[in-house]
Amino acid sequence: MRTKMISGAISMASAGMACSGNAAEPGLATSPQWRIGAGAELYLKGMHPRIVMGPADLDSMREECKDGDGKRILDVLRACVQPLVRLVLEAQNLPQLVGDWDHSERNPGTPVILGLQDIALVGILDDDTNAVEAVRRVFAASPQAMAYGQKGSRSYAFGKSATYLALAYDLLHSRLTPT
Repeated sequence: MRTKMISGAISMASAGMACSGNAAEPGLATSPQWRIGAGAELYLKGMHPRIVMGPADLDSMREECKDGDGKRILDVLRACVQPLVRLVLEAQNLPQLVGDWDHSERNPGTPVILGLQDIALVGILDDDTNAVEAVRRVFAASPQAMAYGQKGSRSYAFGKSATYLALAYDLLHSRLTPT
């Protein structure tokens, strides 16, 4: 349950930040990081602008997760994502596994998609190469995954999976390689 709360909090935070980043509405663009072109300086330095958490936030989270509640929460999150990481790394047909997901968790790929941002979070906080590789493989399988599963607004490309993919990408951008 706590891991679902963490995922929900991350999702809500990203939606809230995206809304407050609407530079077309002067009342919403209250700080300089939400102006059009704000990421340009970061890209010039070879850095990916983060949607949810930047490097300093991740450093702070790592520190918070060394003991107490933070450690207990991250320990539960680790235990939840390890079977998902194994499922991805051992998949015979990864595009089908992740493309044939649904919203009712009937298919084996559903927990992978719903947990993708959690896998990415464990990957980045723990420097877990298997978790990072699992997320990278899901991204690499994405073009082929669209041939499987539901079509239309609930499809792999356009359904909720896009949110999980985006948040995972945001967390792991600096660790991902093209192959």
